[in-house]
Amino acid sequence: MRVRFVAGVIGLLLAGIGVAMLPCALIDFTDGNGTWQAFALASLLCSLTGAVLALTCLRGKLEMGRPEAFGVTVFSWLVVGFGAALPFYWWGMSPVDAVFESISGLTTTGATVITGLDTTPRGILLWRAMLQWFGGIGLIVLAMAILPMLRVGGMQLFRLENSDQTGKVAGKAREIAGYIGWVYLGLTAACMFGYMATGMSSFNALIHAFTTLSAGGFSTSDSSFGQFAGTAPSLVAIVFMCCAAMPFALFVLAVRGKPMALLTDPQPRLFLAIVLGASALVLAYVSALGLDVSRPGEPAVVVVIFNMVSVMTGTGYATSDCGLWGPFTYWVVLLLTVFGGCGGSAAGGMKMFRLHIATSAAFVRYARIAHPRRVIPVRYNGRVISDEDVKSITVFISLFLMTLVVGALGYMLLGYDTLTAVSASATAVSNVGPGLGPEIGPATTFQSFSDAATAWTTLLMFMGRLELLAVLVLVTPRFWRD
Repeated sequence: MRVRFVAGVIGLLLAGIGVAMLPCALIDFTDGNGTWQAFALASLLCSLTGAVLALTCLRGKLEMGRPEAFGVTVFSWLVVGFGAALPFYWWGMSPVDAVFESISGLTTTGATVITGLDTTPRGILLWRAMLQWFGGIGLIVLAMAILPMLRVGGMQLFRLENSDQTGKVAGKAREIAGYIGWVYLGLTAACMFGYMATGMSSFNALIHAFTTLSAGGFSTSDSSFGQFAGTAPSLVAIVFMCCAAMPFALFVLAVRGKPMALLTDPQPRLFLAIVLGASALVLAYVSALGLDVSRPGEPAVVVVIFNMVSVMTGTGYATSDCGLWGPFTYWVVLLLTVFGGCGGSAAGGMKMFRLHIATSAAFVRYARIAHPRRVIPVRYNGRVISDEDVKSITVFISLFLMTLVVGALGYMLLGYDTLTAVSASATAVSNVGPGLGPEIGPATTFQSFSDAATAWTTLLMFMGRLELLAVLVLVTPRFWRD
C-alpha cells in the first residue's frame, strides 16, 4: 500500500470537511451562540491539517490500486469521523460521545446521544444533518465505484467496465460522483421543497431533506418526525425515504432516457413488496390487538407504513414508538432492520440483491438435489450468477449475521438485557439508528449507554457501513505482508 497516496487523499477529504464547517459557524455567529467558536477552531485545524497532507503527499500520477482503495475506504471514514467530532467535543460533549455522534452521522446511522434537540444550537443541528448528507453520497459512490473493485460481499456484480484496473478507479469514481451528485442534489432539493409545501420552516425542511435523502434520520426535535402533525409531511418523507433506499444508478439511467429501469430492476420490486407486506401484517396485528396507533390528522395506515419504511430504509425517523405495538412487531422491525435497502443506495442492512440471490441459490440447490442431472443456474436480473459470486454473497451474509450475534453478546457482557442487546446490535450494524426497548427505543436516545457500550456501538456502526469485509481485510496480517 502506498501510504503517502492514502494520506494525501484523506488530507483532501479532511480539508473539505473543515471548509464545510464554516456555514455552521456562520449560522451560530448570526444567532449569537458561542458555539461558532468551536466550529471556527475545528474548521481551521481540519483545513490546515488536510491541506498540508494533500500538498505534501499527493504528487505525480494519481493511481489507486486495490491496496490503496482498501486504505482510502477505511481510513478516510475513520480520520474524517474524528475530525468531524471536534465541534461536538468543543461544544461540551465527552470524547466518546463526540466520536459516536460524528460516526453515527457519517455512516448515516442516526443514533444519537444528544437530548434537548429542540433547544440545541442551530449550527450543531445543521452540522449533524450535513454529516449525514455527505455520508449518504459518499456511501453511494463507494458502493458503485470502490466496493465492486474490492469484490466485497458480491458488490462485484455492479462492477463497471474497467473499474477493476489499476489507475482507472480514480477517474471512474470522479465520473460516477458527477452523475450521482447531480441526481442526489436534485432529489434533495425536491424533498426540501416538498417539505416546505407541507408547512415546514425552511430550516426544518433543509435539515430533514438532508437526513431523508441520506437515509440518516437526524432530526431537530427529541420527538423526531413526530413533531410534524398531519399526513402530508409523512407522505413526502415516505416517498423520499424510498428514493434513498433505491439503487442510485437507476436514477442516473432514468435521467439519461431509461426511466423503465426503475420498474424492471428486481431490487426495487423486492424492497417495495417486503415493506408493504410487513406494513400490512403489522397493521392487521395492531388492529387485532385493538391498539389505536393513529395520530391526530394521520390515520393508522400512514403511521404504520411510515415507521416500517423508516426502519427498512435505515432512516430511523419515528412518529410513534413501534416498540409499544406488541411482540410480533418487535420481530418484524428486527427483520426489516437486517434486510435494509438496495445495493448502491444510501440505506444499510444486508441489501436486497443479496437477499434475492441467496434465496434463488437456495431454491436452485434444492432443485439440483431433486434433479442431479439438470443444469440450473442462479440468475439475477436476467444474468447468470457464477458460483464464486454466490459464495461471496453467502460468506457476507454469514459474516453479517455472526457480527450481529457477537455485537449482541458484547452488549450482554456489559450488562444489558437481551432485547436491548439484540436490538442495539442490529440497528448499529445495519445503520438504522433507534432500536427497541426502554433504553434505545424510538422515544429515547443512546445517552443512557455507558462509555464502553457507546464505544462498542461506534465500532459496530463503522464496520457495518463499510460492509464488514473492507474493515476486516485491513486487520489481516497477510494483507500487509502482500
